[in-house]
Amino acid sequence: MIVMIVVFTLTAMVTAFAYKMKIELRLAKNDNNEAQLEWVARGAVEWAKFAITHKCPNMQNVDTLNEAWAGGVSCPDDPVIGLVDLRNIRFGPIGSASLKITDMERKWNINLLANPRPPGPQPLILQNALTVMGITDPTVTANITDCILDWVSPEDQPRFNGAKSDYYLRLDPPYYCKNGYIDDISELLRIKGITPDMVSATNFSMSAYQTHSSPFPRDWVPPSYDYHFDELFTIMGGRLNANTASAAALMLIPGIDTDMAENIVKSRAGEDGTDGTEDDMPFRSPMEVMTRGLTGMGMGMPMGPRPGPVMAQQFIGVSSQYFEVKIDAEVSGYRKTFYAVLYRPPGRDPKIIKFYSN
Repeated sequence: MIVMIVVFTLTAMVTAFAYKMKIELRLAKNDNNEAQLEWVARGAVEWAKFAITHKCPNMQNVDTLNEAWAGGVSCPDDPVIGLVDLRNIRFGPIGSASLKITDMERKWNINLLANPRPPGPQPLILQNALTVMGITDPTVTANITDCILDWVSPEDQPRFNGAKSDYYLRLDPPYYCKNGYIDDISELLRIKGITPDMVSATNFSMSAYQTHSSPFPRDWVPPSYDYHFDELFTIMGGRLNANTASAAALMLIPGIDTDMAENIVKSRAGEDGTDGTEDDMPFRSPMEVMTRGLTGMGMGMPMGPRPGPVMAQQFIGVSSQYFEVKIDAEVSGYRKTFYAVLYRPPGRDPKIIKFYSN
């Protein structure tokens, strides 16, 4: 009996020890894979740099959806671009990665609009965004616009419909007004008057959201939103790239209505009406957006665009400088997603300004 008990005890101890060692080996292997996954991801970012830098001869000053970085086929005969398969980048026996590159100028830089230097009509674009989303009550629009401007503005005095730290410090838990640039679109959830269904069609982590006292009229009923903040805005970028922007983003420009925006997208897409194909006709200048892009509406050459669209040229570009890269890396069956933000100054190589994992 004693021998059986001893044998049973030793067996249990050996089993527990073996299991623990298995866990330790797995953790060590995971740690090694983590390091390799990061290096694979960083190697993939170098491929992304190459993709957005190597351009066709006729695409030197524009960025479009039919280029290699966007998954297009603008130069099918170029032997160098043919080497770039962003969906399957192999790193020998170590691992592989898949890239998705998105230019950030296809959306509006909310920081540029909320804290313009010098002051200009940029806040009007915020108001237009709310209208496009489906918020038409002028009181609600004024409340949300002023609260966003106050969140970004370094000034201590709130706007008429806005809110500063004296409001946010009364919440539970309390926090200070940012008084600085927005670092992520989900940060909008901390601003008075903004709810999760305004920010995204998919739910953000509710930990980022504070339940605020309603700044809206008592009888106001939230609409079913046609668009959301994350579809129209990003946190970096310059002028809106008319070669990559959606019709919804173009509709935010003062002087551009729905028909104009859709006609601009149709004009750049070529005869097949699809972005990213060989027959795309990218715009070469903001003026061309306002002329060729509106041809067929009685507003193109030779008569020229009417005053509203002429003013809109100050908001429009035809190239991009900021690119977001999503990297799905794999090593020995282990997978992890990384993100990088690249900044490409005019005439210079891209720089990594942000790199992180989810």
